[in-house]
Amino acid sequence: MKNNHLALISFDSKPGGISNMIAIHALALVREGYKLSIILPAFSDAVSSVNKAVNIKEYYNYINIYKFNTLDKYLLKLGCSIWIKKILNEADACFVHNAKLISIIKKNTQKPIFAVNHTSKFSQLKYYKKADLIYSVNKNIISDLVDFGIDKNRCIYCPNVLLKLPNVKFKDIDKNNIVIGALGRMVEKKGFYDFIDALKIIKKKGYNFKAILAGDGLLYQELKKYAEGIPELDFPGWIIDKQEFFNNIDIFCQPSHFEPFGLTVIEAMSYGKPVISTNCDGPVEIINDNMKNGILVEKKNPLEIADAIILLITNSDLHKNMCNLAFKHIHKFYSISNLQNNLTDSITNYFKLLQEK
Repeated sequence: MKNNHLALISFDSKPGGISNMIAIHALALVREGYKLSIILPAFSDAVSSVNKAVNIKEYYNYINIYKFNTLDKYLLKLGCSIWIKKILNEADACFVHNAKLISIIKKNTQKPIFAVNHTSKFSQLKYYKKADLIYSVNKNIISDLVDFGIDKNRCIYCPNVLLKLPNVKFKDIDKNNIVIGALGRMVEKKGFYDFIDALKIIKKKGYNFKAILAGDGLLYQELKKYAEGIPELDFPGWIIDKQEFFNNIDIFCQPSHFEPFGLTVIEAMSYGKPVISTNCDGPVEIINDNMKNGILVEKKNPLEIADAIILLITNSDLHKNMCNLAFKHIHKFYSISNLQNNLTDSITNYFKLLQEK
């Protein structure tokens, strides 16, 4: 197999979607026979994520993880990190998972750079001009890149996928004992104040429910204080066992103000849970059959969230059908095999065209 040695590098260190996708990309690539040199910050959550994902003996010879410290990062920016430059130049191409890192890597190697665009921040578009291929998690990002002057042929639609798809036993809901869940980093853009306001509306209208707002972050204590009038709402903190979380809820809410993809949306749908999401760029591509495989509402609109929850509580047939369609949709389009095919086809085509020039 030609061009089978790839470097993968990221400056990202926090737990979350990027960390998970670095791990899933690594597994998808080694399953396709690529050898990987992965370069990550010493304390990056992605290190453990990769180790968990690629925890199969037959893949051990395909992957090496290299950890860098603050000094290494500084030297790399100057083009003076000898050992990182050596790894980059021994590879056939380099996957980069941070926009600002693209120009830094370009200073250190002439090998092709394949950039993964996890966000839709307009301020970052300029960095992708130096990338040879750009993998984007939603189609709107590709439109923005093309409008910015980047060749459409360099842009690859590459939605996030799930590492494992669960086996699900569907159950009928008890509308008198409904459990509503939300999950994510507790920051402003996730819209959790809107979620709490929606629960207040439902409570005021006399519906019985329990709710779980899982996660951690800067707003954890503020959100707890904001929800003091809702004893039905539990704050369990950061969730380790997502399977238990999703199995314990009947409806999942994703109230973000900004969401380039929506990893928790496909996670919830993979467990056969009906999802109520705001109409951000990512979710509108996942929930592509509104009111059938999910419900889309306006951003910053707690009343619409509350109405959607009440609709699912009071209409058991709608809830049941949405569970089934959500489950089927994710299993068809968001498995790791989809990512494997996407990456292999695009990498193969890139080097084929390069040889023809």
